Amino acid sequence: MTGRGYNPVVYSDSLTAADRSSLVSLCRCWGQSPEVREEHLEAYAILTGMGPTYFWFQWPELERLGREFGLRQSEALQAVAAMLHGALDALFHSGLPAEQVLDLIPVYPLKNDEEAIRHIFRDRLVALYQKLKAATR
Repeated sequence: MTGRGYNPVVYSDSLTAADRSSLVSLCRCWGQSPEVREEHLEAYAILTGMGPTYFWFQWPELERLGREFGLRQSEALQAVAAMLHGALDALFHSGLPAEQVLDLIPVYPLKNDEEAIRHIFRDRLVALYQKLKAATR
């Protein structure tokens, strides 16, 4: 939808360079389509194919809370979008280790829930990864 996806691909050895080039051109509209090793496709499916669904439901909820707190919808949407862009830049482009980025904000209202959330990620995503890997064997 936005041309900013991350869609790893594996090409058959029987494809010609011209065929690969054509496929790369077709995939470009979706965003990045790096060629990866076939044995890693399931990992990419968990991280990038399904990854947005782990977070999407949270962002509209923040926007709704902003409206409940008195912001107009446009203000709440702008605030959440700016926060997300800034948070991603801080985590991935600040040069700081993740642990230091996590300590940048002194108020941490969901701190006590982090371990439960990590447990959900590990339980469900590791099981799904193993199921995908087993299906491809």
